[in-house]
Amino acid sequence: MANFAARPAALAAIGGPLLLDEVIKRTLMRSLEETAGNRRRAADLLGVSRSTLYRMLARYGLAEVRSRRGMAAGSGVDGRSRSS
Repeated sequence: MANFAARPAALAAIGGPLLLDEVIKRTLMRSLEETAGNRRRAADLLGVSRSTLYRMLARYGLAEVRSRRGMAAGSGVDGRSRSS
């Protein structure tokens, strides 16, 4: 019997096909980047409800992701500026 558990890692190492989870995660990240972090617009772009988008972001560890355009230099994870 073939060892299928090692196969995804081997494919990733040689630039092979992406796993579905990785495709979904990248799609979520791109939708947030394209909408400057606006989750309502990102949900519309993806064709899902906001509650579904929030569940997906939590599942893929992206709940705290902010767009690069939306974060100012020196700002914290939550987007607020840090005090000195």
